[in-house]
Amino acid sequence: MALVVRRAVHRLLTIQGAGARSAPASAIGGARSFASSRDDAESSAGAPSSTAFEPKVDTWAERRRAWKRELDARRVEWAAEFKARDEARAEEERLERARVEAEKAERRKVKDVQKAKTAQRVARQEGQRLRAKEATLRRKAVLRAQKEFVAHLRKTAREEELLKASRNWVRREHLDERIEEALADPKRMW
Repeated sequence: MALVVRRAVHRLLTIQGAGARSAPASAIGGARSFASSRDDAESSAGAPSSTAFEPKVDTWAERRRAWKRELDARRVEWAAEFKARDEARAEEERLERARVEAEKAERRKVKDVQKAKTAQRVARQEGQRLRAKEATLRRKAVLRAQKEFVAHLRKTAREEELLKASRNWVRREHLDERIEEALADPKRMW
């Protein structure tokens, strides 16, 4: 019977364990008050104290609660560490992106300077090419004009020579007379 009473009290203690934290055990008639009242009763009766009810301490539950509290605290620490690590990684990535963008901007500036130099060189070369082309065209125009002038001089000189030579030629009105003279006095030609 004592064993049944012990089990019942133990169950009562484990069920009221959660409530024992919020209110003192003596206020709700817990096991401590029961044990202390029993100790008082037995000590007054002179009974041995070995039969006194001693509540079983549930060390596993307490250890589990302590472990859970410790685990929760560690989880909070881990979350803070993970967050700090993620923030550090994000900061490193941001700095890396900023460095890459700065390098790109610097390369772009160098490229723009090179493009400007190339554009100036191309414009200068194009101007030189156009000036050379204009000079060549002017020279060709001068040479063409000189050739045309020389051709005109040759043509006029030939015309003058032909005009001078044609003065000794037989004219149409004299041709008939010459033909009649030649027919009247034939000469052997060979």
